[in-house]
Amino acid sequence: SGYLRGTIGCQGEENWQIDLDWYSIGHRITSEHLTAIIPWDENSQVKLTTSCLGEDSRTYSIAVEGALSRISTVSTSGELQACPDVVLNIVPDGLLTPGMIAEGELVFVDSFGLEQRVPVTLTAQSSFNGDSPLSWLVQPSNAIMVIFILMAISLVPSSNPKTISKNPPINEENESQ
Repeated sequence: SGYLRGTIGCQGEENWQIDLDWYSIGHRITSEHLTAIIPWDENSQVKLTTSCLGEDSRTYSIAVEGALSRISTVSTSGELQACPDVVLNIVPDGLLTPGMIAEGELVFVDSFGLEQRVPVTLTAQSSFNGDSPLSWLVQPSNAIMVIFILMAISLVPSSNPKTISKNPPINEENESQ
């Protein structure tokens, strides 16, 4: 770490005052958004994997903010290697229903006081996003394929075709002549 202080400018122009503190950090977290599916009715843990630039370790204090903080706590902190996995303890406490979304941010604060925030979205497991057959059907391409198959089945002619009589109908007018 260090600092850079002084003036800078071009001849004939007004000088700029510079006062910058700088820090050498082991890595920088570059994750834009983390997501996971969690059970809605039981305590669990979820591991969120971050992406980063750099390969050295860094000491963090990690907190959860937003609505997500009502159902989760962080069990990861201290000196973390590059691209750390963050483990969240999930305690729904009756606050979740199937399919509900909990959003918030992971706040990473390092030993220099530098803060990085990563948005997190956790979705409570439901029949549409878990391992059930309905989760396959939620994909638009799969649903459209099923619709086409059902339409094709409904349009297939029945096995009992209508019989067409070869004799023309008899009219009373034609018989009287």
